[in-house]
Amino acid sequence: MPPRHDIDESVRSTLPLIPWLRLLRIWNVLLSGAAAIVGAYLTTGHIGLAAWILIPLAPMFITAAGNIQNDLCDLAIDRLNRPDRPLVTGTISPGQARTMAALFYATGLVTAGISGWLPLIIAAVVVLLLNLYNAKWSRFPGIGNLTVSAMGALPVIYGGVSVGAAIPSRLAIPAAAGVIAFWLHLARELLKDTIDAGGDRASGRRTLPIIYGRTLAMRIGALAMLMAAASSLWLGAAGLLGPLYLFGICVTALPALLLGAAQCWWRPELPIASMWAGWIKVIMLAGLVWMLLGVRPS
Repeated sequence: MPPRHDIDESVRSTLPLIPWLRLLRIWNVLLSGAAAIVGAYLTTGHIGLAAWILIPLAPMFITAAGNIQNDLCDLAIDRLNRPDRPLVTGTISPGQARTMAALFYATGLVTAGISGWLPLIIAAVVVLLLNLYNAKWSRFPGIGNLTVSAMGALPVIYGGVSVGAAIPSRLAIPAAAGVIAFWLHLARELLKDTIDAGGDRASGRRTLPIIYGRTLAMRIGALAMLMAAASSLWLGAAGLLGPLYLFGICVTALPALLLGAAQCWWRPELPIASMWAGWIKVIMLAGLVWMLLGVRPS
């Protein structure tokens, strides 16, 4: 067994990575990569080792870059809403963050180009949307929410087109999955805006909860949850995926979405918004798993 001081040195050596992982929002980065892999698998029913490695890289790098850029643009707001963020505490400097964001954007576009011209176009569109959102659109009520939701839907579609040139008929499956992702992201964005309304108002930001009130924002989020539930059910009922997918979502995702929609509609309160903003991420992950299990071999 190594001496205690060696263990302590090993732990300390990893600590500088922790603020970077928080700045990248590493779980969001991993989820975007997982969504791309799911999109590829939904399209083909099988993917090789090289695809497993290559396909998630562009979504992950671009998501990481966008998250860094978002924290740079929201530095003043985060001083009120999230005072523990690495840029606010000074653990990471803005100059370091800008350099890393530019590097990640470039790497994401290069890796997308390796997969083909259509994946590159999708990646370029996402980069454009991220820059518009972070620079301007996040300040406009509704437009920012729709932009983020669209970007959340694109990784699974990106994965599908990366491998789907030979079987375009199968691209309907990742496209449908992208629609589900859009509604889930829209619901979560509206709930997050509700949670952050205090700090957003103090910083002069204009979001739906600030302009039209918490109740309306949460009820639109509830409708988005219902749309996600209906889209999920259609994907299984249409026979695009196997019966295991339909069974899985009927016993997990659908009951959760219906409960969340009911609570957000009838109890538009901050604790409810906070709870379901977290649970939607769990529902996303569960949906990805059931989609994988329900794929029919091509």
